[in-house]
Amino acid sequence: MLEYLTLFLIVMVHEFGHARSLMAVVVIGFAGVAALIGVALWLRMPWFGILSVYILMNCWRGLQQARALLKLAKLPRRDGFACPTCNTAPAVGAYWVCNSCNQPFDTFLRLAACPNCSKRFSATRCMDCGRLHSMEEWASHSLMARA
Repeated sequence: MLEYLTLFLIVMVHEFGHARSLMAVVVIGFAGVAALIGVALWLRMPWFGILSVYILMNCWRGLQQARALLKLAKLPRRDGFACPTCNTAPAVGAYWVCNSCNQPFDTFLRLAACPNCSKRFSATRCMDCGRLHSMEEWASHSLMARA
């Protein structure tokens, strides 16, 4: 049974993306929580109700995460770079923060150098998959993807 559930989730993520898949699971979770709260009230079981509220809080957190992922997916993307791991172009904007001066900056516009303190970074984290890659890897992967 667990294998079928895993396969179902893999297909959902592949077909609809992370954000929409998470949103679908959250909707199913909210429906399940509503049923659990109804059962808890009907059977007058306070611990069952407490468990239902805990599950509801996790569904709410999942909804917030899905909304954040949807916003991330809608951001404008930069041409000329692609993540070597997930093949996604980076977002345009100051979404990276210098760990020396705490100033946000666009690492792809400045080629991994902070415009405020000039600190150079050896690797840049992908906003989509979270992996670190050097600027050369980002640029060369984009060139290979176009060929």
